Amino acid sequence: MNSRWEKCSVIIQCFNEEKTIVECIRRINSSVPGAEIIVIFGGNDNTAKNALGLQKEIPTLSVIENRPDYGKGHATKVGILAAKNNYQAEIDGDIQFKPEDLPLVLGPLLDGEYKFVIGSRHMSYEKWEPGAKNFARDKGNKFLAWLISFLTRHKVTDVTTGLRAWDRNFVKTFWFNDDKYLYPVEMIIRAIATNQKILEVPISYSGRKIGKAMHDSTLEVLKAGITYSINIFKLWYKIIIRKNILAETYPHPSSTQLEKPLTTKK
Repeated sequence: MNSRWEKCSVIIQCFNEEKTIVECIRRINSSVPGAEIIVIFGGNDNTAKNALGLQKEIPTLSVIENRPDYGKGHATKVGILAAKNNYQAEIDGDIQFKPEDLPLVLGPLLDGEYKFVIGSRHMSYEKWEPGAKNFARDKGNKFLAWLISFLTRHKVTDVTTGLRAWDRNFVKTFWFNDDKYLYPVEMIIRAIATNQKILEVPISYSGRKIGKAMHDSTLEVLKAGITYSINIFKLWYKIIIRKNILAETYPHPSSTQLEKPLTTKK
């Protein structure tokens, strides 16, 4: 059976998500049937093993053991280049963000309306599950979104979301440098610098239910917020003011090795 989602790839970057990865993959497959699913794994638990156990059930699934693991941003680069399709979405493997919302971010790409779509938690709090709110994290996210909106004169409401989608051909016109956790912000600022329209759509949010999140500590949230804010100013100055739209690492040093999965077990 043909599905419009066969033109899409979903990237899941994982670091020790053995307890949630199977549910995450199955829910993705149900939400966007036929889409390619790529698990990028850089941890040391059974995430990869558990995911590999689903390959007979879900033929479009592949697992990449990303070694060495330089961080979440690097895992995203691996996924972008390894994917078969140009229409791509990214979602966290801990199910804080619902796979059922994937059509909301991929649909506008397939319809040819946008090349960059962000799933925003802060556009509809009615979609949040009970207990998902965290005062320090939520205020911090709102401040970062305000800061980028103020500096770029382009309103965005959620710059650290774990659910977004893009057209690979568009992203590869500017690429991004960050290999850690700043890459979503960098992608947004570079997209704005290219005068590309960014669509935000309201999505659900459940919060992290298994494992420990950084935002459980107010002190850690404050430290992260300060670091993010400083780096946002640096990116804004470099990209918007100095007009360095093309990332210095483009093409990525490992791009010739990333056109195919580094290690795919079947």
